Amino acid sequence: MVSMSVAERSKQVLVMGDRVWQSDGTPSSPSEFEAIPLVWERAFGGMHTVEERVFAEERNPIGVGFRGKQSSEVMLGRPVPNLEDPAAPMGSWDDRPTPACFAPIACSWLPRRAFAGTYDAAWQKQRAPYLPADFDLRFFQSASPEMCFDRYLQGAEQVQIHGASADGAIEFTVPTVRPTIEVMLAGKPEEPMVNLETLLFEPDENRASMTWRAALPCDRKVLKVATTSIMLRRSAG
Repeated sequence: MVSMSVAERSKQVLVMGDRVWQSDGTPSSPSEFEAIPLVWERAFGGMHTVEERVFAEERNPIGVGFRGKQSSEVMLGRPVPNLEDPAAPMGSWDDRPTPACFAPIACSWLPRRAFAGTYDAAWQKQRAPYLPADFDLRFFQSASPEMCFDRYLQGAEQVQIHGASADGAIEFTVPTVRPTIEVMLAGKPEEPMVNLETLLFEPDENRASMTWRAALPCDRKVLKVATTSIMLRRSAG
């Protein structure tokens, strides 16, 4: 079992040794393993073509175990996902569980793609190149739904990662630092709000990365942006 928690959010993934589909449509016994990559290619998903029609698990088209319209003969001996939701493990090749992984979700996959909005003729005529009126900011969330917050992290949140490193559990506190950005726009200094938007954990590298986002409207003044200065300050306490 591999688990990760940040503040009140948590997620678990069950990691199994290599298995294949058997003639009765069930997984074989797992083989022993020392380490398995926590990547989408090892989670439930996949795609295939039947009579020039493409069938795909749109939540993870690069995964394994997706039967779709494939015959039993084709599925026999094919790999079973190594990464599973412990609450809903696959028992049959006809199961369609939620793909389980900690890696970022591509913007062209579901559920992210559903938040991109409508890019039709009306958008092209009335709003382009701006985002469509039905664009949902959740499109920018690349983390799995369990690890998406409805608020910005402020620092000092507790992080725990178990089962992802040969060195044991990883536990630390999110640093209480915040960049300050000053933009000289049309001769006037502006300081847009900066928010911690993404935490990226790389256990193999013993590394955590923090990404902030700031936005400053400058539609018709973009050519008047003279300088942008960024400073990193540690919060008091």
